[in-house]
Amino acid sequence: MSNMARPPKRGVFILECRDQKDPGSEGRFLAHMFRLMAVPHQHIDVQTKEQFMAMLSRSPYELIHIATHGSVAKGPKGERFVGLWFPDGTVDVAALQNLKGVLRDHSVIITACLSGQREFAKALITKGYCKYVVAPTGSPKFHNSIFFSHILYHQYFILRRSLSEILKRYDSKYKNPHQFAAIPLSRYGLHFVRD
Repeated sequence: MSNMARPPKRGVFILECRDQKDPGSEGRFLAHMFRLMAVPHQHIDVQTKEQFMAMLSRSPYELIHIATHGSVAKGPKGERFVGLWFPDGTVDVAALQNLKGVLRDHSVIITACLSGQREFAKALITKGYCKYVVAPTGSPKFHNSIFFSHILYHQYFILRRSLSEILKRYDSKYKNPHQFAAIPLSRYGLHFVRD
């Protein structure tokens, strides 16, 4: 049965691609945390763009956590986000054009540097139909991503708060140093009703 036929289960699908220089595995940390919290999850190490795109469309869980690096380019106004980094290249806005609604009923959390760039989030939402994209407009270090993720998932699964409520509280309580933001489907005038 496809994702569109059955709503995803409560839990987190972790897609991680690490560089050899990374200080640790964000995905393994999250998997351990989810085991302690009794949250259903699956952690997958991905190494190619093609593997990532195939896995992205197969999440059995409502939340998809993407842990990789942001590919950035220098421009006249500083660094700008180009796409998600993989050893064989970048998943950019053009690569998202073929999502064809496979993210319907899912929300996507990304911790890659600068991945909260508007065009990338818009493509995930308008092509994949995901409910939310949560991503930083800044460049969080490994420990900042872990800190943010712990707060987000504790409040979501244990305290049962919505993603938008969690981000508002994070902004006011923790000063949100990397500008993690939740971008909703409704921002683009899209609303989906379950068949």
